[in-house]
Amino acid sequence: MPEQAEGFTRLLKFLKFELVHIRLKWRVYQAFYGTNTERLDLLNSVSGTTAVIIQDALYNDVILSLCRLGDRASSRGRANNSYKALLEMLEEGPLKLRLSELIREFGDMCKPLISRRNWFVAHSDRRAVFDGAGEGVVSGPEVDSAIEAARSVLTFIYSEMFDTRISTEVVSHYAHDEVVFLRTLYHGKNQLSHLEANALAKLNQPGDPRQTPPEFAALREIREMPEWLNYRPPEKRD
Repeated sequence: MPEQAEGFTRLLKFLKFELVHIRLKWRVYQAFYGTNTERLDLLNSVSGTTAVIIQDALYNDVILSLCRLGDRASSRGRANNSYKALLEMLEEGPLKLRLSELIREFGDMCKPLISRRNWFVAHSDRRAVFDGAGEGVVSGPEVDSAIEAARSVLTFIYSEMFDTRISTEVVSHYAHDEVVFLRTLYHGKNQLSHLEANALAKLNQPGDPRQTPPEFAALREIREMPEWLNYRPPEKRD
């Protein structure tokens, strides 16, 4: 163990949690956008705008988070929470040498991600945006490779220093909640269509002209109630 054992253990646990969180977000991203066209069609049919916003947010957040794991031990005099910061806490020896190799391999896997971060995410480079300079697209397999390399660093540390086998995959009651989310969208969309069709079917039913037509009342019930679900803040106009 390094001399500053408490600080090392604290940072190690933090980085493990970070990787677990990254893998969770990437799993949700793949479930929504990287599994089949039917899921994409479902998301777009409900709200294409919202689907794109979630897609970009998850994609860029995973890339930024992985890049942070590979940051230098410090930047401009401030300590970073990164693998290289862990490495600096270790004494010289075979363990540190092997760990530095694994961290270097992780850095190699992150090169496409770092390019996107530097050109398009953390900054908006003018040449990249307007002239096509820089690499902007990171593929799913490239993210998978970076995650696997990040996992290898942690499993090595826990195995060699603590004689412990760890998992960085989420195991909980919410392990499949992204599928539950999609299932709810699917059945909710179908049920909403069914309710609207039933409401419109009332067009031919006689009604009291002094009252709201039944089809309008039924559609309003569907589209305006409950109030907590349908509320939107007033639009601000310049």
